[in-house]
Amino acid sequence: MVQLSSTRKTIARNMLNSTQSAAHISLFDETEISQLVKLRERYRHIFSEKNIHLTDLPYCLKALVRAIFDYPVLNSEMDMENNRLIYKKYCNKGTAMDTEEKAQKARERKLSLSDFKDGTFTVTSYGSIGGLWDNAIIYYPQAGILCIGRKHQQPVDMFIR
Repeated sequence: MVQLSSTRKTIARNMLNSTQSAAHISLFDETEISQLVKLRERYRHIFSEKNIHLTDLPYCLKALVRAIFDYPVLNSEMDMENNRLIYKKYCNKGTAMDTEEKAQKARERKLSLSDFKDGTFTVTSYGSIGGLWDNAIIYYPQAGILCIGRKHQQPVDMFIR
């Protein structure tokens, strides 16, 4: 048995509240990323010389930011008490990832609620654990969460546009 920290309890309570307060709709889709793979390969050695493992995530984050600015409703918050939708003037992506810094803080139970606040949209990449699809919970009052699964090769009809 492990005792729950106050941070873990608050996160669990907020996630449960989210399932009851936000309209959760899941859309599963695939994207052809061969050009992204080529781009990463082109720059991988430059980053590895600096001891940085270049992943797909920074490219996905850049695409998400562009989508958020093209579709501001993705960066909004429902204010049910005042019957309004609040469009954020800033973009703060909460990124759920397995980084050594955050993992170390989590292992030492040093994550605080400030590590989780003020995000307007969350990105999670679960492909490293083998998943293709996920049905994640929005971190309310954020408007959405983008889940990135594992890459896999499959035949693509190059004539479909």
